[in-house]
Amino acid sequence: MVKDLGPKLVLPNDKIIIGLLEQKMKDYQERLESTASQSRYQDPAITFSSTTWYKYKIAEKLLKSKEVYTWEFSRTLAEPFNYLNTENYNHAAAIINDYCTTGGKNIIKD
Repeated sequence: MVKDLGPKLVLPNDKIIIGLLEQKMKDYQERLESTASQSRYQDPAITFSSTTWYKYKIAEKLLKSKEVYTWEFSRTLAEPFNYLNTENYNHAAAIINDYCTTGGKNIIKD
């Protein structure tokens, strides 16, 4: 772990896992769109603090950059909103890490 950057998530060189993450991103996008359309009183932009939004953003960054330093990325995500839901972010990072390391075998429900 690099000081101040946090634990590193690494995209494995495994086409099955890469395909799984790409599919999960689509699933997360659909969930976000569904939530936004069903939330009559909530500004759709507020979904930024949901676990689904964090999973989407972490997976997106991981697929583009091949690695994500979790603490550093959490600060990047928090900056425009001046807010980070740490519980949701940590949960999201753990889920994406499990997809990368086990193919999602330890995930009960995602």
